[in-house]
Amino acid sequence: STPRIRVLAEVEDLNAATRALSEQRADILLVANELNAPDRLALKKIKDQFPATRRILLVDEIHEKQELETPDADAALIKGAPASELAAVLERLLREMNVPPRV
Repeated sequence: STPRIRVLAEVEDLNAATRALSEQRADILLVANELNAPDRLALKKIKDQFPATRRILLVDEIHEKQELETPDADAALIKGAPASELAAVLERLLREMNVPPRV
């Protein structure tokens, strides 16, 4: 069964995401904005500071998906991908983290 998802925070940039993660632990960080060089550094900082938080990136192009999926993100999806693909990625990451599905 698909886990229940709760939005903990919506932030403008990855520096704000770092601050939000410092205040409240999250299992998954979903990044939907384009990543410039400072954002990539912030994403690495998030990975280093919060290793238990999995990172999913929504990207515009296939080359970004291939480039960013490892090591910057645990998963990358092309924007506009079917919701079922995002649900499958969420389920896989939560299963890998041993987070039980909620009903």
